[in-house]
Amino acid sequence: MLKGLLVLILVGAMLGCVTSGRQFDTTAIERIEVGKTTESEVIALVGAPLEKARADNGIDFYNYTYVEEAPFGLETAVSTLQVQLFNGLVINKYWNLGQY
Repeated sequence: MLKGLLVLILVGAMLGCVTSGRQFDTTAIERIEVGKTTESEVIALVGAPLEKARADNGIDFYNYTYVEEAPFGLETAVSTLQVQLFNGLVINKYWNLGQY
């Protein structure tokens, strides 16, 4: 019994955290200014988005997501950022950091 528990603890320690997406600089988000920051500046600040979409009205959506899960699913952190651009200029941004 003790040997099985020890193996389980060692396997859990070796697994470490599981991540998904690409981590982005959350402090850079504060430097993204609506009506001022350009598309190229957004990419310079937080990198290329993992997902891009364009609405019929011409608004571009740049989506960034990073998920980090602790071993055994004890805690999950999700960072999401959406930057909306029109004609190459930021018109809106949404950011959320959640712990589950």
